[in-house]
Amino acid sequence: MAAWTWERVTEKTEALGFTSDEKGALDVLLQNENWALYFGGDGDVRIKSRLKTLLLKAGFGAMQVGAALPTDNSKTLCNQLVGAATSMPVPSFSDLEAVVNKQEPLAVKLPVTPQLYAEWHAADSSLCDHIESTAVGSGPAPARLLSHVSSWLGCVDNDCAGEAGLHARLDILIRYTWGMLGDSVGITAKFSRDKADASSATVTLKRPDLTAHLKNALVLKGEEKELEEDLGMATSELLFKSDFSWSALNFGSLPYIICYAAAGHKLQWCVQQCSNGHLTQLHPTPFNLQTRTGRMHALLASVHCFKAVLSMWKVLPQSLALPLFKPLTRAHGTSVEAKEEGVVKLIKNFEGNYVQQLQLTSWEFVQKAYRIAQEPDAAGLVVPVKLPSLNDKDTYMVVTQPGFPVRPTSQKELLEAVTWVLHALGHLHKAKLVHRDVRWENVVHAGPGARSSWVLLDLETVWAVGHVRVELQ
Repeated sequence: MAAWTWERVTEKTEALGFTSDEKGALDVLLQNENWALYFGGDGDVRIKSRLKTLLLKAGFGAMQVGAALPTDNSKTLCNQLVGAATSMPVPSFSDLEAVVNKQEPLAVKLPVTPQLYAEWHAADSSLCDHIESTAVGSGPAPARLLSHVSSWLGCVDNDCAGEAGLHARLDILIRYTWGMLGDSVGITAKFSRDKADASSATVTLKRPDLTAHLKNALVLKGEEKELEEDLGMATSELLFKSDFSWSALNFGSLPYIICYAAAGHKLQWCVQQCSNGHLTQLHPTPFNLQTRTGRMHALLASVHCFKAVLSMWKVLPQSLALPLFKPLTRAHGTSVEAKEEGVVKLIKNFEGNYVQQLQLTSWEFVQKAYRIAQEPDAAGLVVPVKLPSLNDKDTYMVVTQPGFPVRPTSQKELLEAVTWVLHALGHLHKAKLVHRDVRWENVVHAGPGARSSWVLLDLETVWAVGHVRVELQ
């Protein structure tokens, strides 16, 4: 991406009401790819406005128009912070708990503006054990990391400004921190925020407020509440929104996943352990994000937790089942999502569009196909956990057992997969149904204990022999 010139900064910030001094400061602090993060087309205006306030509060002054931009070495510094974690064993829960509780020093100190450092040193010199005063001049400097750390630490007295403000605050602490650190080692977690679905078919299928995945494995989940007194509720929701059995299909060999509960100004880091599914706190009392100590400890914990996540990279298989709590959109109003009970497939406007207009199948044919797949001897067909249903909003839902989306890697596996697919088609053909969409994208490797090692998916395109039908393109 080309470097941002003063003219481009002016154009991008004009609508947000930035002064010339603010534009100059941001021109230096947020360079190159960083602009996509803070000023991208899909950014949240509330976050942009908040970042502007935080950056200026942190003490960034004006830069002259046309001033030379310093070289940003943030990536190098971030790599020094977390790079070693990629080759280290996954820390045990007790080890991670000890690191978070003791506020273990990082490999290098975090850069902050001289003004912010002076303020913190005057308030409590012990808080400066983890930070160092760093000026942005004409030479190499960690401008992006400096901006980010100072933004987080420099807004101690700011209010959350409701639920949106809480989301913005936690995005800075977790999403942007992890994203910056991950970029430095080439391992980036994919974040997703919950978007409510008004369909009654999904009322019981709520997702955590924030999730992060590596190789489709869930490595972070968080619950957020606006009021401090609801911290206990946020903690409880971490469990009841994901009451799943710990399966290698969704977690590989992960020993635990990182969790957090946030309410108002309170933040609690936890882990959910694979051995028993219990939620265990990483520190005895919640961090108070209105205090300097609380914000510092929260940031240190965020970095240490991401280091633990980076160490998990090598124990994850190359391909897992669908990522938990992350819906994937398909054609014709279809979406699939891995939940605790299995893979949930939704089709909106099923009768009106999918059946009547597109003529892809019929409700009668689909019901018949899944009843066949439910039979114990229907090897090769995907196993339904919950049979198809239609709600009053014409939303179709079915829940099936998950599988690994992989291709055969040997002649033996290929023969095995084709054999199971032929078995599956045999069961359908015996009932005078045809699948009509047999392709590798609809064949998965089944998990441990399945009745067949390969299964055929997507029974929503079946048609009955002898009925007038539309050929799929």
